[in-house]
Amino acid sequence: GTGKDYLARYFHSIVRPDGPYVAINCAAVPETLIESELFGYHKGAFTGADDNRRGLFLAANNGVLLLDEIGELPLRLQAKLLSVLETKKLRPLGTAREIPLNLIVIAATNRNLYEMVEQNVFRQDLYYRLAGITFELPPLRERKEDIPHLLEFFMRKFGLLDSGQKPETELVRMFVGHDWPGNIRQMENKVKQLSVLASMAKEGSIVELSRKFFEAGNDSETHSLFEQVEQFEKRLLIQALVSANGNKSEAARLLAIHESTFRAKMKRYDLISIAS
Repeated sequence: GTGKDYLARYFHSIVRPDGPYVAINCAAVPETLIESELFGYHKGAFTGADDNRRGLFLAANNGVLLLDEIGELPLRLQAKLLSVLETKKLRPLGTAREIPLNLIVIAATNRNLYEMVEQNVFRQDLYYRLAGITFELPPLRERKEDIPHLLEFFMRKFGLLDSGQKPETELVRMFVGHDWPGNIRQMENKVKQLSVLASMAKEGSIVELSRKFFEAGNDSETHSLFEQVEQFEKRLLIQALVSANGNKSEAARLLAIHESTFRAKMKRYDLISIAS
């Protein structure tokens, strides 16, 4: 969530813009499947291999491959990965034929690989093979200077800014002032939800909509229990409206309340302007 994939995509756009970009989260693939997922296999290589599979290394050939959470890769596969990186050749399961590779491999992790080397759970030779150029990405709250640029990028992505426009100063201030515990992914989702609200709004600027949106998600310990319950309810109303594309009847159905109750709560929280 700190932006590893965004940085990898940016790097790809500079060094291999015409080649493929492929990413895999090594922690999300079962150990029994990750070898074939990465390196591919030929028909008949094992029970159930009814067809050829080229794997992600070949899919990313002439481009960039991101191996996210590489610290989760089993030791046995670390050795095979090292061999591929050093020889720049791939031998899929079930064949003796080696296929030449021309790609850039980026490895990312949330773990301390050096400590894993000392604990003998990560290969030292692979660690040094990967450690040529390294970047550390702190949490977004520790690099506030990135937030205005990210805000502009996401607002353009979701159609909230026209060419040449910049985010309003007050909007930037609100985003910079937020802690973003979910890092860049949370911020992107916030802008995406804001774009949905803006498309439904009858009136009100992006800044006004954002203020309501942030207030609905503010669970500060300085608020009383009653205030926190109100904020939670307000957030539920907004999320239901987003899910229902502004349709109040559908939003009420999603919350399992009567439409008249839903409308009354919208009026109470001054949400009338963000629904059709």
